[in-house]
Amino acid sequence: MFPTDPTSTPSSPPPPPAPLTWDAAPPQGTLATPPAQAWAAPPIRPGASIPSNRPTQPRIRTVEGLLVGLAAAVVAGAVWWAAAAVTQRQFVYLAILAGFAVGQGVLIGARRGSPVLAVYAVIVTLASLACAEYFIQRTLAIQNAGADVALWQNLDFAREVVRSSVSNSPINGVFWLVSAAAAGAVTARRSARPLI
Repeated sequence: MFPTDPTSTPSSPPPPPAPLTWDAAPPQGTLATPPAQAWAAPPIRPGASIPSNRPTQPRIRTVEGLLVGLAAAVVAGAVWWAAAAVTQRQFVYLAILAGFAVGQGVLIGARRGSPVLAVYAVIVTLASLACAEYFIQRTLAIQNAGADVALWQNLDFAREVVRSSVSNSPINGVFWLVSAAAAGAVTARRSARPLI
């Protein structure tokens, strides 16, 4: 055992650090926070536009709108032809759904509507319905009359088949126009957006 100095008193522990409060001074050194001026927004130059928080309009994508609209027209025409082939009846109401589907397809691709895309949607819808009508009449001729009709002969023959079909049943032409109008109405407004 070491001798102790009777005059020395035992050392007391150091005092605890002062508690941190909101009024305490910020720490100093390399980890200190920068002064408040560094976080301030930069000044706005005179005449500069102030950015708004409004969402911007999506950029129109014309090529994508044309391609997706064409794909929707092919699918809609194929569905109309398949329904007629299975039931041996034409459902003219499906023509209106075809026009709506083409309009939505154009909107899905383009992200928003425009009058130019509306004209395209109308043309593609009518072309889709005309092609589907040709194949519907061909299928019905094979099923009902046992006719041996080639898949495709020429454009003049197809045009004559479609023209005679519409002239024999004018209600088909009316529904085609309603379908084309639906496709145009869906895509004509610049504020139009796809449902999905």
